[in-house]
Amino acid sequence: KENTSSKQTITETALGQLPNATVEHPNIITIMNEAFSDLQVVGKFETDTDYLPFENSMKNAKNTIQGNVYVSTIGTGTSNTEYEFLTGNSMAFLPIGSNAYTLYEKHIQPGLAMTLSDQKYSTTAFHPYHKENWNRINTYQYMNFDRFIGMEDITNYQKLRKYISDEWDFQHVIDLYKQRDTSKPFFMFNVTMQNHSPYDTGLIHDVHITSMKGNYPQTEEYLSIIRRSDMALEQLVNYFKNVSEPTIILMYGDHQPFIEDEFYEELYGKSLHELSDAENQRRYITHFFMWANYDIPSGTISHISANYLSTLLAENANVKLTPYQNFLQNVYQDVPVVSALGCIDKDGNYFVYGDQNAYSSRLQTYAQLAYNNLIEEEKRKNELFTLLPTNSK
Repeated sequence: KENTSSKQTITETALGQLPNATVEHPNIITIMNEAFSDLQVVGKFETDTDYLPFENSMKNAKNTIQGNVYVSTIGTGTSNTEYEFLTGNSMAFLPIGSNAYTLYEKHIQPGLAMTLSDQKYSTTAFHPYHKENWNRINTYQYMNFDRFIGMEDITNYQKLRKYISDEWDFQHVIDLYKQRDTSKPFFMFNVTMQNHSPYDTGLIHDVHITSMKGNYPQTEEYLSIIRRSDMALEQLVNYFKNVSEPTIILMYGDHQPFIEDEFYEELYGKSLHELSDAENQRRYITHFFMWANYDIPSGTISHISANYLSTLLAENANVKLTPYQNFLQNVYQDVPVVSALGCIDKDGNYFVYGDQNAYSSRLQTYAQLAYNNLIEEEKRKNELFTLLPTNSK
């Protein structure tokens, strides 16, 4: 059974809590940060330097929500987390090992970008790497992004190790905001690259583990670059603190990194082969940080899977929700985690999709809706997934 000490906090701060109702159509900046996570969710360890100083300083701050995101992949498969976030669908309903973007994205795909576009947002995707990776160059068009900016479209960038740094990336997000069409609210979906593997590049470590028996240089390099991401996020937030237009920022990780198995095994106190399914799922938790320069609920969410995260964002951006997002709000109240690794109910019980329990019927309906959303373009019930005039408030 999972630790449910934060259960009350989930109920108070998660889906269904509303922001300042007077704010309409704020700018929305979403960052899916490569391999960004807080490995303390696996087991506690100590370091000589705080690797998330900004986010830790904001744990009790106003207009800030942080927490754990349960994802369906580790070390790779970035676009599956992206798919869950942007569509609200779950990888729990697709074959093990499959990739939604490369196998199934063949036509118009309702989701967050379309929902915001229907509310007159400009919609920009930005990824400082090759556009063709994971079929993004086609998928973003299917999802109704106005434009996709990739590595091919940028110059004079700065790298940390092998990849474009988050500091440069986030500054470019600010530059794109400054260049926006000011007649429309601004939606940015940014997928970063800085923290991508490998973690043995020889970077001088800013962070050292002090409480463990083993020597884990890959983990220390990883923690050192995560610290750089945290510092870059602080700069981004500080910029928008001084912007008069209402703006909300969400950053979350796509998966945990591929680092030493021995690091994980020392934290668990056992071989990875000996882990229960529920124990193993702790390797499939990343971190999210949401902040706004206007009033939103504050707190910590211990359990939310990636498929619900865009609905949480949309709620706090005070935008109209589709009927599908309303459905996701309701499912979340009973089963806050639905992923390829398993589900967790509101009482902290772990189970696998397909197990017979009190939530089987609800999850079967969810799976059918997700299938209709992803696969059945000609039979799709668009009134559920888009903001047709009949769904406007």
